[in-house]
Amino acid sequence: MIGSGLAKSARCWRRCYLLALLLGIAAGVGAIAGLTWSWWALAGVLVGAGFPGAVWQARWPASYERRVVWPALRRGWRKRVQLVWPEVCREAGLSSQRTVKARDGAGSVQVWTPPALREVSASGVWVDVIAQVRMGQTPDELIAAAPRFAAAMNAQSVATEQLAPSVVQLRLVMCEPLRVPVTAAVPQHVELDRITLGRQVDGSPWSMQLIERHTLVVGASGSGKGSVLWGICGGLAPAARADLVRLYGVDLKGGVEIGMGEGLFTTTAETVDEALVVLRTLVEVMDKRLARMRGVERLHRPAPGEPLHVLVIDELAALVAYSTEREKVAEATKLLARLLSAGRAPGILVLAFVQDPTKKTVEMRGLFTQTVALRLRSAEEVRMVLGDGMTDVAPAHKISPATPGMGYVVQENGTAVRVRADYWPDGLVQRIGHDFPAPVKQPVVHVAPAPGNADNGDSGPARSPRKPRSPRASRGLRSDAATRSDDSEAS
Repeated sequence: MIGSGLAKSARCWRRCYLLALLLGIAAGVGAIAGLTWSWWALAGVLVGAGFPGAVWQARWPASYERRVVWPALRRGWRKRVQLVWPEVCREAGLSSQRTVKARDGAGSVQVWTPPALREVSASGVWVDVIAQVRMGQTPDELIAAAPRFAAAMNAQSVATEQLAPSVVQLRLVMCEPLRVPVTAAVPQHVELDRITLGRQVDGSPWSMQLIERHTLVVGASGSGKGSVLWGICGGLAPAARADLVRLYGVDLKGGVEIGMGEGLFTTTAETVDEALVVLRTLVEVMDKRLARMRGVERLHRPAPGEPLHVLVIDELAALVAYSTEREKVAEATKLLARLLSAGRAPGILVLAFVQDPTKKTVEMRGLFTQTVALRLRSAEEVRMVLGDGMTDVAPAHKISPATPGMGYVVQENGTAVRVRADYWPDGLVQRIGHDFPAPVKQPVVHVAPAPGNADNGDSGPARSPRKPRSPRASRGLRSDAATRSDDSEAS
């Protein structure tokens, strides 16, 4: 699919070809009617230029767009960058002014010197502008003026990156490739390190690192959190079937979301009590792995039988904030904080989704190592989720409700990128749960927390331990044994 700007250009080209064809036909008719021979030449040129192009566009539109429309657009973008660059730099206060004598020697003229354009290239739907700041300028000044330059170019968005102490790259996205949703596909390969979730604004794939990362996804109701949830869980489906990953689902909304693909999960919890059992078990697994790893390795490597454990919590606030049972909320918060603070190295990862990102709702927000901001309600929430200074470059509060799954992520170099997760329909989620069943299933059994629980290893949620004998009964057994021993010695 092409963006609105490309569609307009395609319509313009189509009209030009149609006009050329009509003019050629008119010229031919005029020549036949007895006009001068030059009309014949004009008719041949116009028909030759218009008719083949019109047929090409109508018969093979994809090839026409790739070989005619896109190259023409990119040439126009590059020329426009070079045209508007001096003017925008002057208006933004980036150019220096100096007075030089006129060539004729009479009077003087003012000369403006903008930051130097080192390279302008176009590829895909974006234009890359590499510029070097002038003497006395800082890269931050050029980066701050990037939105003005994007507006002058009529770009959809702009991303900046500092390539060197005096060199800045501006990537202008000229068309909107994320407006049309894309349906996800059944995963074919085992992916652990990075999971492909959708597309970036420049059309390239959006992949998220999973190993050594706790992920918090924040978005208002209807923002498309389910697309990110199933993008990660679905992407891990081949690894889950191979027992390289075990998924633990906590869905306190009656299991409506996670229940669609329940077959993927080793364990699912739908109540606070069941969630506490899952949290306790994962903390036990974490502690045992850390003990085994001490002095041997610093990062757990997933393998069959020693898998990566991924805890998926749909609506985190229902577990750690909204429940009226304060003791259970306090325990859940404490256990989750332990997993977030020490679980990455031993391979215990947390993937949580929430609507309200405030500290009042999610106290441990700062323990998540990466965040995704879908559509939010205010600029303040953008700052909470992505950090200070991100309100202007990642305006998640301005995302349209008509584009679920669209959001912003902050890359490792500190730049914010607009992304959109692929859509996962119910049928596809059910198919994934059926075709990629978890090889290990552990139903939740309610167990009261006790330090003396049996060792469960990495097998899953804790089972009910064997009931210990009461102290009184034990004393009685010892007394009977002692009596029998005394009787034997006496005989």
